[in-house]
Amino acid sequence: MVEVTEAIGGATELWLSDKVWRELKRLDSTVKGRFLKQLKRCCDGGFVNYEGMLVVCEWSEVYRIGFGWSLFRIIGFYEDGTNKTRFIGMDAYLKHGQKLSAADRDRINATAAIKKNRAWRKVVGNEQS
Repeated sequence: MVEVTEAIGGATELWLSDKVWRELKRLDSTVKGRFLKQLKRCCDGGFVNYEGMLVVCEWSEVYRIGFGWSLFRIIGFYEDGTNKTRFIGMDAYLKHGQKLSAADRDRINATAAIKKNRAWRKVVGNEQS
């Protein structure tokens, strides 16, 4: 069971796994700051308004979030695919090129399996939901 915690609020709430937090910490502080600033803007406006540009659907209702100036990506899914107000970020990585590699596809498939099996839960403070 993967636990996620709320990271950023807004029109879209962003919840992140420990794996995503670890990958964010590995980024250069300038890159991380810029990435988080743009991520906050997307949350405030709602991810649905950035779909097809910065929030791209891969397959099995798994989405990739990224910005053109960086190869860092967060992959995850909407908690409820109908209203798209909560996004669950399960994995993050630094791509090695523009095309998806076999390892990138494996990450997306693993995230799709977590979504399908509901093998995640939100943690708020000391509570679990």
